[in-house]
Amino acid sequence: RAAAAPAELPPDAGRLVGRDVEVAAVRSAVAGDHPTVLMTGPPGIGTTALAVHVAHRLRGGFPGGQLYLSAADADGVPLEPAELHRRVSAALATAGPGPVLLVLDGVAAAEQVGELPASGPTVLVTSSSRLTGLACTRVELHQLDLPTALRLLAASAPDRLAPHDPATTRIARFCRMLPLALRAAAARLTAKRHWTAAALADRLADPRRRLAELSAGDLDVGRSVGRAVRAASPAARRALCRLAVHGVGPAGAVRAELVERNLLLPRCDGDRASPFVLDVTRACTATG
Repeated sequence: RAAAAPAELPPDAGRLVGRDVEVAAVRSAVAGDHPTVLMTGPPGIGTTALAVHVAHRLRGGFPGGQLYLSAADADGVPLEPAELHRRVSAALATAGPGPVLLVLDGVAAAEQVGELPASGPTVLVTSSSRLTGLACTRVELHQLDLPTALRLLAASAPDRLAPHDPATTRIARFCRMLPLALRAAAARLTAKRHWTAAALADRLADPRRRLAELSAGDLDVGRSVGRAVRAASPAARRALCRLAVHGVGPAGAVRAELVERNLLLPRCDGDRASPFVLDVTRACTATG
């Protein structure tokens, strides 16, 4: 009897609030026979949730198997390209006949993806970096607007947060409309049954404790953003410190690196740091 094709996708979180356009873009790219699709955006923006969500909906078209691999080790350190390629090859060896779907999560550099076999799997890549130079179809994720952030909060904690409650609006603004922060806040309120939405908003109002409040199990804003900041070069981290402490923006090659890593977002009215990047940088500076 033939072994069952691998089905290794993480659980799907369900419908993604405010991501219908991005879901359609990824599905369209896969249907158009694009072998590699990159979902990219600032840390905490929800690339993993998007990739897993779409992968679950595409399972029927990949009878050879649906695989999931992290491009980092258990501590969040990026794997060496050779080690990741070894793991990809080992995973593909377990696949059955027919097309295979691979979710490659948390890629730090284009070299990690490398040269996949021409007849290899369809790959959904997630990264907080832009991975310039990677041959792929790109789907960029951006911050939610306020109405969508309110809907996400209400959907994440329907018995605790109402979209028209002023406290919910305060929570959304303190979360900078970042999906990871919104989900962490909702999870925190769900766990603390004696808290009101207003009480959580008051706790988030203090910038000194905000990162600590936006942590609930695997939903941890400080950890997610901190990994992205620590992955930057020493010169880029020093530039973030100057921006966080003195308001002096980077230039030249350092600015280019921060933009490439989605830690700095170019705007027509000037560059902006990605959500919570400066908070994490200040916290690191304060602790030495």
